[in-house]
Amino acid sequence: MHKTSTKVLISGFLLILFASICFSIYIYMQFNATISLGKGHYLAMDSNTNGAYNMEIYEDHSVKIFLDKVYVEGTLEHEQTQYTDSYYIQTKDKKYYMTINHDTVSVPVEVKSPTEEIKLSVKAIRQALENKIVLRSRYSSVYPTIPELASLALGYQIPEQRSDVYMLIEDIYSSYKINIAILSVEELLKATYNVIIHGKVYSLESLKNFRGVISFEDF
Repeated sequence: MHKTSTKVLISGFLLILFASICFSIYIYMQFNATISLGKGHYLAMDSNTNGAYNMEIYEDHSVKIFLDKVYVEGTLEHEQTQYTDSYYIQTKDKKYYMTINHDTVSVPVEVKSPTEEIKLSVKAIRQALENKIVLRSRYSSVYPTIPELASLALGYQIPEQRSDVYMLIEDIYSSYKINIAILSVEELLKATYNVIIHGKVYSLESLKNFRGVISFEDF
């Protein structure tokens, strides 16, 4: 009876710890999903000709795109749904949709609890692939990302070297040019310690064109 109670307490503690880590990932890795445009001067690029123009947005949301003369004049409109967050310029007879380039990027993370699987499996890798595909196809305007940026799978432990996981990661890259990276809770805790205690800063640039096992010591 005593052993059973101890096992229950340990399992409960591990579950709470893992939930806390997942919540931390949500807080620190989820980026601002709302793209905001306001009054100011911007650089506008024509996607067809790559020509550069000036764009001025005024307090009343009126917009002018100009260079030597005014080429487009209209009103800035915002259109938001469950899957999109778009801005466009409405003129008398046309809509000009805008692609906004900014410094915010999103990283999809597939999290596996130890109650689901102790070591990351091929199922986690497939779901990490699906996360990247869905993010780019459905949510790119809300959660902008970079194609070369790895999609992550976080598990309690990483699998042994002979696991099919590593072959699948390479097969996915060969077929889809999508990078999948995996890491353990232990590695995440080490990185968290280095950030809090030593002020270490990790750059997302390190996840560009990276696949395989993440070791934050190399970042």
